[in-house]
Amino acid sequence: YFVSNLNHYLWIDENQRHPFPAEGLVVVKEDHEFNVHTPDEWYRRDPFQFLSTIQLPQIEIINPETIIRDNEDLHKSDFPSEQLLRYLKWLSQKVNNTIVFYACCTWGGCIEYEYSWVFEEIDRVYVFRDEKTSFQYTSNFKSDIIREKVLNRTLAHLGIKLPTTYFALHTRGFDWESCLIR
Repeated sequence: YFVSNLNHYLWIDENQRHPFPAEGLVVVKEDHEFNVHTPDEWYRRDPFQFLSTIQLPQIEIINPETIIRDNEDLHKSDFPSEQLLRYLKWLSQKVNNTIVFYACCTWGGCIEYEYSWVFEEIDRVYVFRDEKTSFQYTSNFKSDIIREKVLNRTLAHLGIKLPTTYFALHTRGFDWESCLIR
């Protein structure tokens, strides 16, 4: 998807209005339906199947195993494959631009897990700890506890400074169909 701007977005609360990059944003999002009955039915196909055919150079990433070791509530199945992470880092280097991978899972309004990989000059991973703090990893080391939400810190790397935790692209009413790259 390519989101060029938020000019036609219907802001319900003006206090939640946030900036958007002038050059727009390319978004790869999960292909699922919310009107099905089980999570197993959400995913119609693996959007990253093509990775099995790509030969990448050996690229160092902040490994999901490091994060799992420090966060006992997280499991390998909660994270993207190392192949996908290596591909995103390679792509970031190839296009000389920041690329982020963000994931959040909630249940009953509570965050089960939330994390992001930010690929740029210095790679970072942000991991939800609790409602007030997150961990920041650089080079496979947990370097800091930050007092900022994972989403807010991640989007700041893309030039989006959220005044709250509200992000227009995370709302069910966002018109993704109009942003589909055909």
